[in-house]
Amino acid sequence: MTTHRDDLVLREAAEEICRQLCRVAAGDLGVRLDAPSSDTTAQKLALLGNGVLHVARRAIAAAEATGRELAEAHRVARLGTWRLEVIAGVPRRILSPELQSLLGAHSRNPSVDLLGTVVHPDDRELVSGGEARALMGETASFEWRTLQPDGTVRTIWTELRPDGMNAGTVQAVCQDITERRVAEARIRQLAETDALTGLSNRANLRERLAANLAHAGRRRGQKGVAVLCIDLDGFKGVNDRHGHAAGDRVLVQAAARMRALARCEDIVSRHGGDEFVIVLTSSTQMEAAERLAGRLVAALAKPYDLGNGVTSAAVTASIGIAFAPGDGSNVDELLAAADAALYGAKAAGRNGIAFYRPQLEAEARERRALDADLRHATAPGQLSLAYQPLVAVKDGAVLGFEALMRWRHPTRGQVSPDYFIAAAEASGEIHRIGGWALREACAEAARWREPHFIAVNVSPVQVQRGSFFAEAVEAALATSGLAPERLELEVTEGVLIREADAALAALRRVRDLGVRIALDDFGTGYSSLATLQAFPFDKIKIDRRFVSGLGGASAQNAAIVRAVLGLASGLGIPVVAEGVETSEQLLSLRAEGCAEAQGWLFGRPGAPPSMATSSAN
Repeated sequence: MTTHRDDLVLREAAEEICRQLCRVAAGDLGVRLDAPSSDTTAQKLALLGNGVLHVARRAIAAAEATGRELAEAHRVARLGTWRLEVIAGVPRRILSPELQSLLGAHSRNPSVDLLGTVVHPDDRELVSGGEARALMGETASFEWRTLQPDGTVRTIWTELRPDGMNAGTVQAVCQDITERRVAEARIRQLAETDALTGLSNRANLRERLAANLAHAGRRRGQKGVAVLCIDLDGFKGVNDRHGHAAGDRVLVQAAARMRALARCEDIVSRHGGDEFVIVLTSSTQMEAAERLAGRLVAALAKPYDLGNGVTSAAVTASIGIAFAPGDGSNVDELLAAADAALYGAKAAGRNGIAFYRPQLEAEARERRALDADLRHATAPGQLSLAYQPLVAVKDGAVLGFEALMRWRHPTRGQVSPDYFIAAAEASGEIHRIGGWALREACAEAARWREPHFIAVNVSPVQVQRGSFFAEAVEAALATSGLAPERLELEVTEGVLIREADAALAALRRVRDLGVRIALDDFGTGYSSLATLQAFPFDKIKIDRRFVSGLGGASAQNAAIVRAVLGLASGLGIPVVAEGVETSEQLLSLRAEGCAEAQGWLFGRPGAPPSMATSSAN
């Protein structure tokens, strides 16, 4: 009986352990076995069962942790899976919870209609084709788009593999790569476009131009591409006067105007700074390129919004045009030809168009070399000032001297002022060399024994810098100690063509110091009378081309000089006659009441004057 009883206890203990294990399998991990009797065997069996339960609890907890980690990894990596089963010819797709979350599936049903619900209509054939290949034993990889419930589109990478264990079954692994593709597109955009204007950059232009040239070479009997090289005249003055933020606004507006005028198939590019290139890509005729260039010149000359209610009309455009294959058969040749034509447009006065001619390339190389040399022109022994006397017409007394800039190039010798000053204005070097001339002339005049005035030519480009120019004049006077009333600045009518407000403000500020302002080359500009009306000049200088006709040589020129003298007399402004070379001319000027004269009759430009002689010979 005892043995039978012990067996019954053990059986009951074993059954209890089994019941507890079933609870553990059902997810109740808090179970603990207690022996139902004091029997040592039953207690040992309970102890063993608790050990088994402990191991089972740890295994289940580890599996759950692994599952959570795997789910988190899927979430972070934006991974998901689906399983395709074809049973009796009917496909059934089972989506993992992670994939449903990625796709924003309309149903939480894992067997949601994937193709009909979440795949972009344009990509459904792609996805079904991939599944078909996988069912035939191939591995298929591709990208497709999904339509989210909010209407957005995301990009999904998928790899489909046949299930080797189950025929008619396919396993799919997916990853949402939308952010990666957006980042790649952004990187491509940064690599191919100009960050400020959004236009193609230099590298992208060269690549696309090369492709267009190759394509044009295969089109027989048709014109090739045209390249327009565009430079904004006066842009540097905007930067100097209003700051780089205003300059950036000009570039953005100019880019928008170019894009609006170009065709959608054309390439509009910013090469850097204020230089742009437009490539006309489709069988371009010369007349079409010229018409577009004309419209660009007109559009780019319109005022620009600089911000804070400020507008500027000081920017225009010069455009050089070259054609392939006649002017160049590859990218470098064609861009060089268009750039040479651009130099030709600038040399012709800017705000215009020039077509490439072979001789322009040599001229452009010469101009670039000169620009480079100008950066070193202030080195000792190169730039100098020559001084020419200005005298009173009535008695020949020396009143002052005009400082004229000269450049002795180390290898070229003497360079014509008309040539190098124009180049300095175009490159911006005029600010440096013009500042040097102003300081040097003031310092020289301050050393003279006689208080003669010193006249210094200043470029319109210098004056248009506004306060920067006024500060340069103030610094030259302060450094030299020259009295302001002994300084006379000569400006041409071009000073008021660009940045008129800034130029007038600078001239008024300088004049308030006591410096006199003379209007040089009167009668040769665009609007002489309007210029006189805009600013109270202290002196007018008649250009030498009118003076040369005095003394009986030209009745027309004599009439012009007489008219200018009459006008100046009415305004109370003294007149200086330039280029006086004969006694007959001097007598005519004296008879008409001209106040001052200058020319070879009184002395050629030379070294700093000796002040021992106070009257001309």
